[in-house]
Amino acid sequence: MAKAIGGVQAVAGQAGLNPTQLYRTLSRDGNPTLGTFLALLKTMEMRLSVPAVGDPPSSRAADADGEFQAGA
Repeated sequence: MAKAIGGVQAVAGQAGLNPTQLYRTLSRDGNPTLGTFLALLKTMEMRLSVPAVGDPPSSRAADADGEFQAGA
């Protein structure tokens, strides 16, 4: 995905991260912080979604903003 945005250097710059640190973070042994992960998601125009346990996707519907409402 980083290639689609211009490469790791471009992603790091847009996310306000050090490119070397980003390479290490994305490596097999990397251990990104939540802040780093959220900065990367924001840069790639993505978001993290964590549905409630026991709330099957079929019982949820997205509203106009793309947010899910339980039981809707």
